[in-house]
Amino acid sequence: MTKTVERTQKKDITIIAAIHDDVTQTKRKTIYADYFHAVVKELESFAERKINVVFAQGEPKATWNTKAMLLRSLPHAGVRSALNF
Repeated sequence: MTKTVERTQKKDITIIAAIHDDVTQTKRKTIYADYFHAVVKELESFAERKINVVFAQGEPKATWNTKAMLLRSLPHAGVRSALNF
């Protein structure tokens, strides 16, 4: 009897990074290479998933409702405490 292993394709991981208004245009052009490229490659090496980084502009508007929603979505208390929740 042979077993058939069904492989499901893993979904990509998307990181949303907010770039504040005080970051210069010069720095924005190199921000991925300077700060994200190495981290993305390392994450992809062990997560076995493609990592996408999406840059958003402006100040993020976090409210307590946003923080509460994020808190409920975090699986581990250690992650919550690291984020000061």
